[in-house]
Amino acid sequence: MPTVNAEVLEKFANQAIRAAGAPEEDARITASIIVDSNLTGHESHGVVALPRYLGFIKKGYIVPGAPTEVVRDDPSFTLVNGNRNFGHIVTYRATQIAIENARKSTIACVGTQNVRHIGRVGAYPEMIAAAGMGGIICANGGGPIHNVVPYGGSKGRLGTNPIAMAFPSDLDGPIMLDMATTFHAAGKVTVYQRLGKEFPDDWIVDSEGRPSNDPADLRAGGAMRTLGGEVGYKGFGLSFFVEILAGIVARNGYVQATQDENHYINMSNGAFIMAINCEPFLPLEALKREIGELTEWVKSSPPAEGFDEVLYPGELEARLRKQRQRDGVPLDETTWSEILGLAKEYGIQPPEVS
Repeated sequence: MPTVNAEVLEKFANQAIRAAGAPEEDARITASIIVDSNLTGHESHGVVALPRYLGFIKKGYIVPGAPTEVVRDDPSFTLVNGNRNFGHIVTYRATQIAIENARKSTIACVGTQNVRHIGRVGAYPEMIAAAGMGGIICANGGGPIHNVVPYGGSKGRLGTNPIAMAFPSDLDGPIMLDMATTFHAAGKVTVYQRLGKEFPDDWIVDSEGRPSNDPADLRAGGAMRTLGGEVGYKGFGLSFFVEILAGIVARNGYVQATQDENHYINMSNGAFIMAINCEPFLPLEALKREIGELTEWVKSSPPAEGFDEVLYPGELEARLRKQRQRDGVPLDETTWSEILGLAKEYGIQPPEVS
């Protein structure tokens, strides 16, 4: 399995995105968010998606360099139209708006619409935490994507509808939750297929609504399941409310019957973003200290059989980021082959294997 230095990989992704037509700043920020997904162990949202993104540009699904347009701007709520640009850069800018507004109004919300895939949703509340605030984001697919069965159903009606939140800390990384409301993110299907692995449990249903652990069943008309197994109504409930916030409140569009032959045409990975300035409640240093005390208490629980320790939310990602920044990013053979193909197609130097 090839391993590539993270900075080298990010430079390559930047060059490829620019070669496909994106402006310098858009390419730089988008490449950084993509490769950070690999650093934190979320390969499904990393460079494995780069060929797909560049293919979307050719088909007109992504419009590189399109303006991030503020269509409504109130002190505590802003609506942003991404005009089909990379979702990463649009959501990055929308998160910046939320941070700046929260400095003035304590809580600021931003809704995004008309954007492409935003990548790892945890990247954006991490930005907010780095600014000394609490951050929450949830996202949907804008309407045409319904590859998730509701609890008790057999046919897809929802999207994976992820939600993420983070708070600042003095630990190795922010306290951070990043999860799909399904057993797995959609990109995990690609990862498992490329590794030739079955899912560890009945994460999906086949085209007849029967539980399955074969990733191929999803591509053959199946659907994903909301997290929770026997208590999957909890994941379903979360997914439903994400659809309300990101789809209806943020005006991005919500799931409903569509006749699209290709749902990628109208797919929009819009989001509802909230930044919470905690300073009116308590000083930032006190917030970090008390989060540290809470974390220390929780981690003091003796590990259960089969576990080495209790990890705080986001600790695994923080450790992986440090490790992979030092040792490099591992890539599966298929992804590496596709990267070499992109280098040849766009006439850029492929990244060296470390």
